[in-house]
Amino acid sequence: MVADVTQEFAEDGCYDFLYGGVVIGRLLWITDADDPEHPTRGWWLSIPGVEDELIYRVPADLFSDLPRARSIGVSASLGLAIHMLADRVEGLLGSPPSM
Repeated sequence: MVADVTQEFAEDGCYDFLYGGVVIGRLLWITDADDPEHPTRGWWLSIPGVEDELIYRVPADLFSDLPRARSIGVSASLGLAIHMLADRVEGLLGSPPSM
């Protein structure tokens, strides 16, 4: 069984993941390599109570074309994030997020 995790595009360009109408995670697009919490450009999965995880690293040859890098990495990042969150909701990866 796969938990019914859905996604919504947020106004700030990130994606929110919901389960039962409650936000259980966010997919963040980080382009500032000087951010101490996110030192690598790419898509980061943020889950409450868990350290953010890089799930798509912008290749060095795309540093000068971040819109293209975002476009290339978004589908795979969304799919991976949904599966990771569904596994958490089902109790397969640590404790379920608080809802």
